[in-house]
Amino acid sequence: MFGTMEYGKNSSWIQQQGGSSFIMKKQEETPMEVKKEKIIQKLVNKGVYKLEGKQLYELPLYSLMKAYTIRME
Repeated sequence: MFGTMEYGKNSSWIQQQGGSSFIMKKQEETPMEVKKEKIIQKLVNKGVYKLEGKQLYELPLYSLMKAYTIRME
């Protein structure tokens, strides 16, 4: 039987394999992940899509915070 998946705020879905079927399990985001997402969104709103040749989501929170602070000055 198939069901629907909903993404709530600050949550994501992970897929686990159980036997021959897949089980979807909801996983809450940590406060650090939420903060990282907010900073990424602010950088994107300023037209920044890559830093150091990498996509924003690939960078650690510290690098994102540093880049955001520099651009806010």
